[in-house]
Amino acid sequence: MKKMLFLLALAAGPAAVYGQADFQFFRPDVQYLYAYPEASYLESGIIGMKLTDAPCQPTYPAIKYLGEFECNRASSAFAGARVCQNDTETLLQIDTAITLTIRHQAPIGVTWQVGQVGDTLIFGEVTAIGPGEFLGLEDSVKTIRFSTEDLAGNPVVTAVDGKSIAISQHYGLISALWFRDFPSVGYVLPIAGISEPDAGIHNPGTQEIFDLHPGDELHIYSRIDGFMGNSVRRDKYKITGRQFDQEHNMLRFDFQDQSLYIETYPEQDTVIADTAGYWDFYLDQFAFLDRQPGELFIDTFLQTPPQTIALQLNQTCDLPGKHLAYPLFEQNEGCLRVPLDVNDSPLYLSGAAGGYYSFSSLGGFSSRVLVYLKNGDGECGTPFDFDSIINSVRERPEPLAFNAWPNPVLSDELNLAMTAVNLPAELKLYDLTGHVVYRKTLETETTRMSISGITAGLYLLEVVDADHRPAGRQKIVVR
Repeated sequence: MKKMLFLLALAAGPAAVYGQADFQFFRPDVQYLYAYPEASYLESGIIGMKLTDAPCQPTYPAIKYLGEFECNRASSAFAGARVCQNDTETLLQIDTAITLTIRHQAPIGVTWQVGQVGDTLIFGEVTAIGPGEFLGLEDSVKTIRFSTEDLAGNPVVTAVDGKSIAISQHYGLISALWFRDFPSVGYVLPIAGISEPDAGIHNPGTQEIFDLHPGDELHIYSRIDGFMGNSVRRDKYKITGRQFDQEHNMLRFDFQDQSLYIETYPEQDTVIADTAGYWDFYLDQFAFLDRQPGELFIDTFLQTPPQTIALQLNQTCDLPGKHLAYPLFEQNEGCLRVPLDVNDSPLYLSGAAGGYYSFSSLGGFSSRVLVYLKNGDGECGTPFDFDSIINSVRERPEPLAFNAWPNPVLSDELNLAMTAVNLPAELKLYDLTGHVVYRKTLETETTRMSISGITAGLYLLEVVDADHRPAGRQKIVVR
């Protein structure tokens, strides 16, 4: 953890402020969000950057993910540990020894040395300046392409060789690269959202997430499948009151609830109940909601282990939400690893509070999912119709169908066929300790996947559909 604290404490630079220049990377106080398609389950698929008007400032700590069984460590954000900006250049300080220099004011055709990493020299060249479109916006866009050479000037093939970034003249960096690990990593990070002007995905904070008011309605689907029984509950919540306790920094929401409870095993039972209650949210426990997605966050209030702040969209209403990824514990030589049979934290959605989750383990499955929301901005999703649900549930529901073959798996390939599964679904492969050793998003009903690297043994394969319902489980033998 000492390295993590060092990243947070890097010198902030001189006190003067910089102005806004054409093709500047990051505008002051503007939220930038970038898609990170290569994100592991310990990272966020959308990562953020928001800087003030200080000329040099630290970014945030993030995990450096090397692999499921590798030594993953605390590092810095995708742009490095510190960003310095002036009218002509952006300096990305990767660590105390490496700084990348981006000349965002360079004219077309100009080439310069961006930096040196070990024996590799990195060069940048402005290859194009012209009109471009992104997130429904139009602006002049500058393209900078990178190349790499050895110390003798010979071309070297690296992950960033031939890769480019794009900078909008008035809005900033709209296509980034994974600068932190130049030149060995060349992930492309297209812009996913910007706050000024408001376009694309946005980064919700505490105030926006808990923006519930009297009259708002939330319909929530909950399910438990375990050794002791299976049950499904549907709740129609209507907010009736909102109170803030300043002394305890707590928000309370009063509600009326009409619930439909269906137990399907060991015996079938259906109950409808009307109740009243309240939710209490102690806001000191939600400090992560006001931080950047992608940040490796340590909650000093709750004294929890480090977890990555993850931003994602709710599939029902396309609402942005945040949660903390799997907890990480420091093991030998500072390696960060996930303990056995744990889940990430619940999701909190913009204007719909939370928490929402879909948890799986060897002991069973449980979920709490938002399926309908109605507030001052309108409505989304499909409201519950209890009469129709009761009429349709006259017999014990069977799990959704899928089949995996060959079993045993004699090569590196596994086939999967599904029927009546809402896509996209998620596949997880558990070992006998409950540790997830493989996961994949399933976009089609039939999939062929490579499981090379999975050691021989007995595994549990689970598929969860787009509505967070379990499609079933199957034992798989790998030989």
